[in-house]
Amino acid sequence: MDTMTVSLTDVDLDAKAAEVVSGAAEAAAGKGLSLEFSRGGVVVRAQRDMLDTVLRNLMGNAVRFTLPGGTIPAAATATRSRSR
Repeated sequence: MDTMTVSLTDVDLDAKAAEVVSGAAEAAAGKGLSLEFSRGGVVVRAQRDMLDTVLRNLMGNAVRFTLPGGTIPAAATATRSRSR
C-alpha cells in the first residue's frame, strides 16, 4: 500500500450505493431475497474505487449470508462530523 496514491473526491453515496444494489439484484433474486435501498442525499469524501470495492463486498456478503426469502435493507444517513 505504500506505493498507492490516494486521491479523495466527493462521491454521491446514493448513486454509488444504487449502482451496487442494482449489480447485486440478480444474485439476490436467485435466492428469493428482497433488496431495500433508502436514499439519504449523502455525499462522502472518499477514494472512489476503494469505496466501490467496500460497498460491493458488503452487499455481496449480505446476499451470500442472508437466508433465502430474506430482506437486505441498505441505507445511508448523514451525521454531524466531529472536529479533529
